[in-house]
Amino acid sequence: MTNTKTHYDIIISGGGLTGAAMALSLFSKSCKPLRIAIVDSADKQQASGGFDERVIALSYGSAEYLQQLGAWTNLKNDACAIKNIHVSDRSYYGKARIDSQDYQLDALGYVAPLQSIASSLYAQLQVSVSKDSVIDEYFANGIESIDWQRNQVNVELQQGLQLSAELLLACDGGHSKCRQLAKIDTQSKDYGQVAIVANVKTALPHQHKAFERFSETGPIAMLPMTDNRCSLVWTLSPQQAQDHMALTDEEFADTLQAAFGDWLGPFTKIGKRQSFGLKLVHAKQITQHRMALLGNACHTLHPIAGQGFNLSIRDVACMSSLVSQALKNGEDLGEFALLNAYQQQRMSDQKAIIQLTDALVHCFSNHYLPLVIGRNIGLKALNYMAGIKASLANTTMGHIGS
Repeated sequence: MTNTKTHYDIIISGGGLTGAAMALSLFSKSCKPLRIAIVDSADKQQASGGFDERVIALSYGSAEYLQQLGAWTNLKNDACAIKNIHVSDRSYYGKARIDSQDYQLDALGYVAPLQSIASSLYAQLQVSVSKDSVIDEYFANGIESIDWQRNQVNVELQQGLQLSAELLLACDGGHSKCRQLAKIDTQSKDYGQVAIVANVKTALPHQHKAFERFSETGPIAMLPMTDNRCSLVWTLSPQQAQDHMALTDEEFADTLQAAFGDWLGPFTKIGKRQSFGLKLVHAKQITQHRMALLGNACHTLHPIAGQGFNLSIRDVACMSSLVSQALKNGEDLGEFALLNAYQQQRMSDQKAIIQLTDALVHCFSNHYLPLVIGRNIGLKALNYMAGIKASLANTTMGHIGS
């Protein structure tokens, strides 16, 4: 690779939610001007929204962090609060409830459109960049190659542009090009499951309740949205998913009703259905010389606990804090000490959430009778064991240090 033409303090690979949040956090928390480049092989597109808009579950901690960054103001009207979580096992007695009022909170979390989150992040990013700082965007122009040097990392983009930086942050998703170029291995587990995702409407108002319903066919998550819609995530076997995707909307609604029950009354509208296979993928290491992995580039989770993006936000908060401290101390942003601290601080949280989601998958996708009985006893007991319930709630709410 020849000498680079444009030098930055930090290059962020990936302009999606994690990359945008990373850039905004760096500028918001920085005590000095920064030069940052965002590069992405995809176009910077605007989603059409509407009934079928894709959504993400934000933990209370993630929403708090977005508020710290100034992005919540433009987002809050599009976000629907989760005030109660209702966990139950179809055809069995086990039930558990988590209520925001028990923790003196207005909400346990929120459900917000993906595009609204992205728009809010980029809108606030423009506000947060000081006159002495630089934010350059290279969309439809992702990283083609990386050359790691002692004092900087050089990258060549797909259109031939050459950039360099002290630090490269890989926020480029589950198929991370940066991770591949760095030859970082991953561990993966195919759950042998498929998720059907759709927005639905019900006869009864959801009243800000989120449901996790464990049925004979597989776990059903129903998350509250604005306009009395719900976001459905139904985990099925591959054959069941194929059969369910082939049903008419009316047939699908009837089948869903039979599995979910009458908690929200009849399903009155079924939006566009999409399906995708479910795997657990996590990187064996999350740093390389002058590079760190964040978000789905280092962990892709089962959606059963809705923790994927929230774990990514905590990656962002940790890296931002370390960079801010390095700037205050006048240190090299890509030095080993910073990257080692990131690895040490993030691995325990990532491991804990991976273990939690993996355990939930095996516990609630299993029809072995002793395990079914055990999980129902556990669900019932959860309502009467305040300490354990609080621990679970705090884990899923994902509080983030400022």
